[in-house]
Amino acid sequence: RRSVRQPCRPKASLPRPAMFKHQAELPKLPIPDLDATLDRYVQTVAPLLTPGELAATRAAADEFRREEGPRLQSALQEYAQGRVSYIEDYWYDSYLKSTGSVVLNVNPFFILEDDPTPIPASARQVARAASLVTSMVSFYTQVRGETLEPDSWRGRPMCMHQYRTLFACTRVPSPESGAAGGGDEIVRYEGTRHIVVLAEGLAYYLDVLDADGALCLSEHELAERFRRVLSDAASARAAGGAGEGASASVCVLTSETRPLWAALRADLARTPKNAAMLRVMDSALFVLCLDGAAAADGDAAARAFLHGSYSLDPSQTEQVGSLRNRWYDKLQVIVLADGVAGINFEHSRVDGHTVQRLVSDVFADTIMRFAARITTGGAADGASHPGGLRRLASTEPRRLDWDLSPSATSRFHRSIRVAEVRLADLVCQHDTRALEVTSFGKRAVVACDVSPDAFVQLGIMAAYYELYDQVVSVYEPVQTKTFRHGRTEAARTMTAEAARWCRVWASDVSADAKDAALRAAVRSVVRVVKRAATGEGVDRHLYALYCTWKSRAAPDKAGAEPPSLFRDKGWAALNHTVLSTSNCGNPALRLFGFGPVVADGFGIGYIIKDDSLSFCVASKHRQTQRFLRTLAGTLEAMLEVLRASAKRRRLESPGAGGPYGTYGFFCNSCADEDGVLEASRQASADANGVDARELPGTAIA
Repeated sequence: RRSVRQPCRPKASLPRPAMFKHQAELPKLPIPDLDATLDRYVQTVAPLLTPGELAATRAAADEFRREEGPRLQSALQEYAQGRVSYIEDYWYDSYLKSTGSVVLNVNPFFILEDDPTPIPASARQVARAASLVTSMVSFYTQVRGETLEPDSWRGRPMCMHQYRTLFACTRVPSPESGAAGGGDEIVRYEGTRHIVVLAEGLAYYLDVLDADGALCLSEHELAERFRRVLSDAASARAAGGAGEGASASVCVLTSETRPLWAALRADLARTPKNAAMLRVMDSALFVLCLDGAAAADGDAAARAFLHGSYSLDPSQTEQVGSLRNRWYDKLQVIVLADGVAGINFEHSRVDGHTVQRLVSDVFADTIMRFAARITTGGAADGASHPGGLRRLASTEPRRLDWDLSPSATSRFHRSIRVAEVRLADLVCQHDTRALEVTSFGKRAVVACDVSPDAFVQLGIMAAYYELYDQVVSVYEPVQTKTFRHGRTEAARTMTAEAARWCRVWASDVSADAKDAALRAAVRSVVRVVKRAATGEGVDRHLYALYCTWKSRAAPDKAGAEPPSLFRDKGWAALNHTVLSTSNCGNPALRLFGFGPVVADGFGIGYIIKDDSLSFCVASKHRQTQRFLRTLAGTLEAMLEVLRASAKRRRLESPGAGGPYGTYGFFCNSCADEDGVLEASRQASADANGVDARELPGTAIA
């Protein structure tokens, strides 16, 4: 089964455009040596197990090495011969066969730094939205024309494949989702010219590109149209039409479990009008969400971008929060009432560093336009475009009013209400908090000759240990984009040295002993990250072997037991990731976050900047705020220990320099020559002959 359906016409052979000029040079992700992976696996899980459990895990690994392992390794190698990547389809399936809601379980978010353009508060939302849409469309045209400058790291080209499925793309739910089913599909479209705008849960659409693929509206014109959308949505809400017709909240159905959403979607699509409307939603370049409220603080902002806000009306019975104002199957640009903006994206087809390249370029574009306005005295926003740029474009917003027959209206209204209540329950079951450390950042840590990313990783572990007195499984994604169709490998940063560091930090030993333990742990984390960046991790290889076993065993033996390696305590401990972390830093970003992956876990997104650190932590009410405060104090204290030792070292060895002076950061860890770092990049687009002008919709005043 192909995980990505691509209804695209074959193209004539042409010279390779700039975006993919290095693609053919990229090597395939190597399948690691079986013995090396098993040795690393035992080493990785050792800190998580008792001596008895570790002995059993070592025995299971040895048995796998002697018996089923070589056969599965050979089968995996044969499977990979005809594919670009041995893990790609298995990794798609891990997302697309999941039956749970994508909200909190799949979709991450970014919050952008504020736009420096001075704008009156009353116009800030529509102006920011117009600016972002202009820059997003500019980025899309580069992807569509394959002129986007390819990613590279220290002279090494990186894969650009993910950019194909960022715009004009959607996740389509399948009633067969699940381990035994076919799973959801990723569908991308050619020829798309429109975006969808959500306000008060109502959906609107308008063209932003003309027939020649050029932007057909200026920022001023976009802002005026978004203002009309907000006015129309507010009127519809006040008139009661939003709730009564259920149109205002159909969006919330995308938050349901995948099989249920598939059934509801199929029911909706029974009428030609609704089928056409779903096609408008699916094929849109992206969805712009204009929320009706601002966030009171960083915590509230993180929640709004992660899953939408929860708010009840004065009667305390009806949901009026922005969680109704999302279409979770697509890339979403979200702008709050005060102009605070960011991205929420469906994660199965793209990784964080893909979207981070997008938001980085978009933010840079807005800054450049702001600078141009200053230079030209405000004339650079293109207040009006020549009429020719609007050729065959339908630029007036039209509202999508779902066609619900009298017999179906009550049933859909009930389904929508239940979906909203379930989503609200899910939101209420989680606690999301933000922390911004402004007293120090990358520069201060580098000055102590320590990797900033490893420093933060070890701070997270030490803070958790201080609260819970436990060594737990930690996950940090490391990008593998230097390989064709590379995505990520897991860096399991709770090494033996890291576990020892946690215990030393919580004890009453000297500062010198803590410094020595910390630096040893940093070196171990750096080694793990560096291996992961070369595809020599543990998780992806073993997961592919497990999937290979399932594909071979399923047709022959229903209910067959997997090899003992995958039934062992070590395998369970490795995959029970209590601390799911990811580093995604860039000057354009303010916050970044995602949900926990296990019930007793934390989802921890962090950003490392020159002089600050920011964290967004989500959990199922595991004293999230207390954990963040403990983390802040731990990081401050760690830095003091490092500073004292670094000062002493400089006095003893004047002029000595460390390996982290050129540390850089992007999204998700990516080892450099010294083993640290993070990388950003990817994204993509294509679209599928949808002409919004021919589809139904209600014109608005």
